Amino acid sequence: MNRSRILLGLSFGGALASGYAIRLYLTPFAIFCFCLFVCIIAVAGKWARARIFLFNVAAVLAAIGLFELYLTVWPAPKALYGPTYSKKDYITKDAELGYAISPGPRVINVILKKSDGSAVYDVKYTIDEFGLRRISPNAAASKSDKAVFFFGDSFTFGEGVNDEDTLPQQFQNASGLRSINFGVHGYGPHQVLRELETCRSRSVENRDPLAVVYGILPSAHMFRAAGRAEWDQNGPRYEIIDGSLKDMGQFENGYDSTVWHKILSSSRIYNQLLDAKIRRANSNADRERVLAMISRMRDLSLSQYHAPFFVLLWNVPWEDEDAEWLRRKLQATDIPLLVLSTAAPELRSDKFFIPLDYHPKKDAYALVAAALNVFFENTLYSGITGASK
Repeated sequence: MNRSRILLGLSFGGALASGYAIRLYLTPFAIFCFCLFVCIIAVAGKWARARIFLFNVAAVLAAIGLFELYLTVWPAPKALYGPTYSKKDYITKDAELGYAISPGPRVINVILKKSDGSAVYDVKYTIDEFGLRRISPNAAASKSDKAVFFFGDSFTFGEGVNDEDTLPQQFQNASGLRSINFGVHGYGPHQVLRELETCRSRSVENRDPLAVVYGILPSAHMFRAAGRAEWDQNGPRYEIIDGSLKDMGQFENGYDSTVWHKILSSSRIYNQLLDAKIRRANSNADRERVLAMISRMRDLSLSQYHAPFFVLLWNVPWEDEDAEWLRRKLQATDIPLLVLSTAAPELRSDKFFIPLDYHPKKDAYALVAAALNVFFENTLYSGITGASK
């Protein structure tokens, strides 16, 4: 019996150590399956009556683990961030937003590599004293003493491009309107709404903005606003109750943080086969929640910041059902909407997006900045409600 326990312990330890050694290529779910496979094989020989049953269970676990491995490494090559991006002081906990970029001026070198070690990109992020992506001042930005506030996620922040190539920076250069970049990696509409509700921008600029721009990736933001993002377990939670959008505190109040959930949620099989059903079942609620959030953002922008509110719809290169639904709904309201599939149709091409990563390249941001500049000229200075001429 002692020998069996020793063998079981050694087998489990060896499988766990092997899984850790190749953890960059395996999900926790796959490691879990392979560990159980090794343990069952190790003890099956001691239980003659259950041997066939245990061997069959082990075979099933091995098949699941191999299929998980297949989904992980094929067809898309693996892309890995270099160690400089994951510094502990880069992201900090935030009581209202769940997390935020740590304040304090510094330059962060960010490297994304292919699994073969070659670089996808090697860029620098300059962070200012407020924890925002720095925008360089220039003499051209003098049309107004007010600034355009950009809110959103990594597409707004400028993931994968240098400071001079982000959307807010290129828009400032093209328009002559001073801009401030409030974008943060992985944010959704729930964080943008909470930022506006709590007047976070006042600590950065006390004056009202000239305009507020929210960049949305429809499907991704619906997913995040529903509390399904693993990196955003403590973000602000909103639900529609009795027809009204309500603040429900933080996701942790209803988030499944058990070990089993963490193992399953890391599984490619689970996400593709099971979670897809959950997303479809909740798709209408997810859509209505985001639409209500955008309406609240518009109201706050007009009443609290005395500035017009614009939505920048990133429906390229992914023109899915969520994007089409949101486009129709917003076009039926009085919320100004820039649809990129129409304003910059070139962006349907993959050449404008970073390989393996699919964040926009600097040329993509240049096209969006030009389209947004024309959009502003046709709306902001044409008597739109709340606009400053």
